[in-house]
Amino acid sequence: MHKYAKRVAILAVAVLITLSPAAGFSEKAAAETAAPSPAPGSSPCAHSHSAHHGKDGMVRAGGHFIMKESARLLEMECSALHKSLQAGKTLPELAMEKKGWTEDQYVQKLAEAAGKNLDQAVADGRLSIGEAKKLKERLPVFLKIRISNMAKHE
Repeated sequence: MHKYAKRVAILAVAVLITLSPAAGFSEKAAAETAAPSPAPGSSPCAHSHSAHHGKDGMVRAGGHFIMKESARLLEMECSALHKSLQAGKTLPELAMEKKGWTEDQYVQKLAEAAGKNLDQAVADGRLSIGEAKKLKERLPVFLKIRISNMAKHE
């Protein structure tokens, strides 16, 4: 199990490094996405850090991307998404409520968005085609694990 956990941690770091610049974490890039603008006084999808260390010392990554992209996909303001999670709902439950998507369909939508970011990282020279391909193959599993962990820690 330790070997699997180490692989997940390495993948998480790789995705974080890859997605951070391409996922549009800057205000300029966020404004260019199709995400709805937060209402005045609402909080942005920044409550979840892009990476932090868990109690076991492993790096946790991708929370910011998942929150921001989920808000966009589910056509919710970040503050409403955050409140729903605080109230005990999970992202897959919200995907089912808002769009009628199963968990696998929701994860696939997130993986497609992350895949576009990986494509951009290749175009920008931050990743090789082979590296991007390997990461894309693992994205659904990584995202499913990350979403599950987010539900446990929200």
